[in-house]
Amino acid sequence: MKLDARGRIIILFSLILSGIGLGLFFYIQHQLNHIQGLLYEPQVEPVNTQIHRTLFVLGLGFLATAFLMGWVTRQLMAQTIQELLETAKEMLEGRALRHDILRRKDKLGSIARALRKMADEFEDLLDTLTHERDQFRAVLHGMDQGVIGLDGSNQITLFNRSARSLLNLTDVPIDRPFVEVVREPAIVNLIRNASGDESTSIEFELGGPIPRTLLARLTPQRTTDGRVLVIQDVTEIRRLANSRQDFVANVSHELRTPVSIIQGSAENLADGALEDAQDALRFTETILRNSKRLSILIRDLLELSKLDSGTLPLESTPVKLRILAESIIENFQSRTSVKRIAMDVDIDPSHVVLADSQAIEQVLTNLVDNATKYGASPGRILLRSKAINKMIQIQVIDDGPGIAPSHRIRIFERFYRVDPGRSRTDGGTGLGLSIVKNLVLAMKGDIWVEEASGGGSNFVFQLPQHLSFET
Repeated sequence: MKLDARGRIIILFSLILSGIGLGLFFYIQHQLNHIQGLLYEPQVEPVNTQIHRTLFVLGLGFLATAFLMGWVTRQLMAQTIQELLETAKEMLEGRALRHDILRRKDKLGSIARALRKMADEFEDLLDTLTHERDQFRAVLHGMDQGVIGLDGSNQITLFNRSARSLLNLTDVPIDRPFVEVVREPAIVNLIRNASGDESTSIEFELGGPIPRTLLARLTPQRTTDGRVLVIQDVTEIRRLANSRQDFVANVSHELRTPVSIIQGSAENLADGALEDAQDALRFTETILRNSKRLSILIRDLLELSKLDSGTLPLESTPVKLRILAESIIENFQSRTSVKRIAMDVDIDPSHVVLADSQAIEQVLTNLVDNATKYGASPGRILLRSKAINKMIQIQVIDDGPGIAPSHRIRIFERFYRVDPGRSRTDGGTGLGLSIVKNLVLAMKGDIWVEEASGGGSNFVFQLPQHLSFET
């Protein structure tokens, strides 16, 4: 074993003391033998006594030497340990080790260098763990799904922001029993009844100001007795699925009706109705009317499909609202005069919007057409505009029976009709307002319906204002 400087000093000091002790012992022994040879026999006994006394003193001297050596060794070891403790304390406090300690060639220097290497490796590991923790926290709190961690006794160990939002909680309920925090019976029963290593899930309705449909999945952890509960808001997914089912059913129904009428009329003609001029004309007109209705329906469906897929080309250009409104009113002049409907325009000539000219014309034409169909006769239709926060609001107001609040929230859905029988009689497909809404949204606007001040309906849509246009 290689000795350091302090070890060598201790051994050298011990050898010196031992040499001195042995030298004294042999010297005294020699002197006693000499003295004993000079004395007569009667004097031997006192000499022996003197010898024993001398040997006792030598023993005490050796004991003192050993004690002194142990004390010196202890002091040297205590100093080394103290320096090691100070070195470790410096590392714990984050201070750099002194270069004189790192450059030492003894055991303390070796230990200091080993501690320095271990500290560097530990710091790298800590940085890696901190980075991974921050990444995990960012992912966890950035998830749309709510995540709740539970231990074996169903105490909450993890709770992200989405879980608080989905469950309408205000605080972070860490280290609290789950059943005290969440009172929803569906989730509580899911946690209480779950067993085994398989994931279990449940879908339930959560009440509140805005009812939502939530999907909760409980998954056990493999390495511990804890579990992870993931909650997902599937309200929009279910709504879209229901809308898709309704859309397919409505399309089937809307197509089946004119096709059935056309088929029936054609069969009547084939069965001999052609021989009667009046019957032939009536069935022919029926076929023509329903084929036009079918053509309009297919056209609207294709337009909706293009709007949904974003393939309908729209070009934003400055559009003068007053000129457009007056042109549309002129197109409806013959219809409104028959129904004795007065049409007024209250649009500021300086109001110009950024929109696709054909799309906004289609929007206004559809809204005026609906006001003409369902408004009062005789009655009044007003087109009005106003500027609000760099947007231009355009209102189409009629004085008809109006739309009940329960219908207003669904009026822009596909195939939705307030009065299905009257809509079909007037030739509507139930897609007009849905197309209108999609066109307005595609032009970066918004649309809604509200009750008019004097009764009737007020359809309002807004589009970006073109501020740099000069009138």
